[in-house]
Amino acid sequence: MCHIFLTDSIYTRKFVLFLLKNFSPQEHIFWTVNPELYRDIGQANVQKLDPKNISEVARFVKCAKKSSRVIIHSLFDARLFFWLFFHKSLLKKSTWVIWGADAYDYLDANYSLKGFRFFVKSRIKRFMKRFIIRNLDSIACLVKGDYDYVKDYYKTRAIYKYVFYPNPVDIDILDSLKQTDLKEVECKRILVGNSASPTNRHVEILESLKAYGGNFEILCPLSYGDKQYAQSVIDIGKRLFGDRFIPLTDFLDARSYAEVLNSVDVAVFNHKQQEALGNIFALLYLKKKVYIRSETTHWKTLKDLGVTLFDTNLILQGKADLLAPLEEVYAERNREVIRREFSEENCPRLWANLFDSVNS
Repeated sequence: MCHIFLTDSIYTRKFVLFLLKNFSPQEHIFWTVNPELYRDIGQANVQKLDPKNISEVARFVKCAKKSSRVIIHSLFDARLFFWLFFHKSLLKKSTWVIWGADAYDYLDANYSLKGFRFFVKSRIKRFMKRFIIRNLDSIACLVKGDYDYVKDYYKTRAIYKYVFYPNPVDIDILDSLKQTDLKEVECKRILVGNSASPTNRHVEILESLKAYGGNFEILCPLSYGDKQYAQSVIDIGKRLFGDRFIPLTDFLDARSYAEVLNSVDVAVFNHKQQEALGNIFALLYLKKKVYIRSETTHWKTLKDLGVTLFDTNLILQGKADLLAPLEEVYAERNREVIRREFSEENCPRLWANLFDSVNS
């Protein structure tokens, strides 16, 4: 198997460790822009792939042609489009694993506002991406609604594969945390967003939260993503809430971040597309009250599983009972759904099905 990671994160690192634990290391090669991030993982065969380096691309193509399957972990990086576009034979044995925003990046785009040259380049990239997606063998994701959107928008015949990434905040860590009863705490904690990305729509939600009464502080994870955007969110958050706005700008290890999630009462996500699932799963397992937008694909997926969620649109409309606690019966059911559906035991079986489908 030939894996491509041009966007690295805690998920990709956890995924490499997961594969080495559950599958034969000799069967998987990982191509990434930042191989140094994985050097301490002894058994991992990690190769450097800079799309601008012709010799590295040639090595990757040679490896991909010999591999039984090429697995493309996210389609954010347009530098990859050119090489995939001109190697159609590779697409016929390739699987794109959707991360979320990479399926919706053209949804609200209006590139003509940025000038003619930018518009032309963007149209070319869009054409190449459409060609790539239409010629893929399969598309893998947790939320089938994401696949359904891609299938309809790009008119692809790629088949659907159900998989999910192992959560970087794993169940063992969450189980080791002391269960806290935060209902009687005077100052509530609200988590807003999951990264320093404009898709979080921080400004809109922060301005809406300003209208709500009650004693609360806001934790805002901004360590991952665009630093300039992060600073703009910090400036707005401080202006609206002063010291009650607490930006989280340093990367935390898995346990430290789990402790942060365990300390909140309410989590609010304002994405219009599937995103932040790792955070959402961990929060639901910790029996926290979670708001996401009801028009997103993961709202339907989680609702169909029996999860109790709350609609971020109600906050935007000023109609949410924001700080009311989540009833214990619903909190416990959320925890059981996450334990059952997204366990470390279930994850290898799904990826094995994807790998075994190569010759089917």
